[in-house]
Amino acid sequence: MTVPGARVDRESLRRIGYSLNPIDHIGGLPVLDSGPSGIAEAEVWAEVSWLAEHCRYLDERTADLRAVLETDRVCQAPRREAVLAELCDIQTGPSHALLAPKDRIPHGEVPVVFPRHLRDGEVSDSGDERVSSELADRLGRYRLKAGDIVCVRAGAMGPPALVGRDRTGWLMSSNVIRLRCREDAPVLPGYLLAVLSRPEAIGWVRDRAAATAAPFITKAVLESQKVLLPPFDVQQEIVESLVLLRERSTAHRELAAAITRTRALLVEQLTGSRTSTIPPTA
Repeated sequence: MTVPGARVDRESLRRIGYSLNPIDHIGGLPVLDSGPSGIAEAEVWAEVSWLAEHCRYLDERTADLRAVLETDRVCQAPRREAVLAELCDIQTGPSHALLAPKDRIPHGEVPVVFPRHLRDGEVSDSGDERVSSELADRLGRYRLKAGDIVCVRAGAMGPPALVGRDRTGWLMSSNVIRLRCREDAPVLPGYLLAVLSRPEAIGWVRDRAAATAAPFITKAVLESQKVLLPPFDVQQEIVESLVLLRERSTAHRELAAAITRTRALLVEQLTGSRTSTIPPTA
């Protein structure tokens, strides 16, 4: 083992308080080439660069969006009133007798969707609640398809969520209720989600759910909820604009997270405490 050492004169020794610790005289230990960390560092900076460019692209695409949507064709398009019973097949989740807590197993193949999985208009990953494929097949009528809208049935009433393609086949829990737009209905699932996510629509559901002993919305009550529908082509334009804005919002969040990781890496370098690891994404 090599012990670090250094030759110093008396004046130098005096300036540092006559310390006999070799590290005080030779400085910090040399920083070794971390190898893979250099690759990781390059990837972090490349990610920031790419996301910044992507954000600029989306910013440009949405710059005139408000003006486009405020045209007479969109804002003054006729709206007709309809109730959800006219537009959707509404299905409540399975009873507790059909899907009991004991049926949920850690290594099941099919995720089960609960109210807590309805986040930001999407069904989040419910890896914490799963059942076997056999049970899910027996409960086929309660499985989800892309384009379904899932709402809270029991508990704290919040915004609904749209089922994406990668969530097809997942199973409803007892505490949610599903809206499936009929093929002949003049409504797009994305537009209906936007309408039902408005504070007024959520308030309508909360007021009626609060009338029960515990917050609970019935199928019959939900069927009576009214919505205003513009022509199909106007719905399509509104949905495309909302999707674009969501993509822009997501890109900016990802850029902010990447900049935070890059800042942490830079602090390590500038303060002399560089390591070969990068903080995980929050």
